[in-house]
Order: sequence, then structure tokens, then C-alpha cells
Amino acid sequence: NFKNIYFFGHIFFKFVYFFGGTMYKRLPIEQKIRIDALYTLFSDTREPSYSFEGERHDFWEIVCVLEGRVGVASDNDLYTLSEGQAVIHTPMEFHNIWSENVKNTVFIFSFAGKMPELKHKVYNFSASERAMISDIMEQSSKTFEYGGLIMKGIKPGMENEVEKTV
Repeated sequence: NFKNIYFFGHIFFKFVYFFGGTMYKRLPIEQKIRIDALYTLFSDTREPSYSFEGERHDFWEIVCVLEGRVGVASDNDLYTLSEGQAVIHTPMEFHNIWSENVKNTVFIFSFAGKMPELKHKVYNFSASERAMISDIMEQSSKTFEYGGLIMKGIKPGMENEVEKTV
């Protein structure tokens, strides 16, 4: 009985290999977004008079407005973002942010890596995406050490949690 099973199994695999090369099909997955390193990952509530002079750096930055309204300059373009909107700054793009005379809360995430070519600068995010941002913020406070808003490192014993955060 075992010899028959072995024989027919052997013949089946030879048949599959001969006609198809293998019974497994490779299904490549294109990685459109890749994160190699984190620089910032925080939320901050800002007063109506808040204004940041601006910066330029060699990594990506995503700014999501969780509450209120902000003004954003991105190279030569100006945007007003309201709750539920985000802007993506590309590497080496000069950008700054200011309050639009109202208190606001923003989530800022900056990273080195790969992003697809952007069709737009400003994006709307849904309630479920906002819930994901809340989960990311909660997980990041458990995973990373902060000095103010700046990430200082990974908390001891939390090295395996980094991928869950991002």
C-alpha cells in the first residue's frame, strides 16, 4: 500500500514538473511603501498662535490634522488643512506649518524609505484611518522612548514591537 502511494506520488510530481515546472506558483507582491527608519512619530496640540519657521530634510514627512485647522507651505505651494486631511512632504522639500487662528492637534510621522509617486499633496483620511492613527500613537508610546516630541530610541525589551507600530 505504501509503495503504491509512493509510486503514484512520484509519477504525479514528475508529471507536474514536466508540464508546469512546479506545482507552486510565485506570486510577487509589489511593496509600494517601505519604511527603513523612523525620525518622528507623535501628536501635538498647538495653540492658535503657533507657527513653525520651516525645515528641509532628506526623509518623508506626513502631517495629519486630527482637530482644528492648519496652514502648510510646501516649497512654493500653500494649503489650508482641516480635520481629516493630511499632507505628504517629499525628501528635500522645504515645508512649514502654522495654526490658522484655532487650536489644533496634528499627528506627524517622518521616515526614510520608499513611497510611490504622489498624484496629490493633500489627502483625506477616513474615520477608520483616524482610528489606526490612534492605535499607532498608543503603540508608539509603549514602544519608543521620547524626549519631548523627539524619538530617542526603542524601549528595552520592545524591539519586536516596532513593526507592530508602523
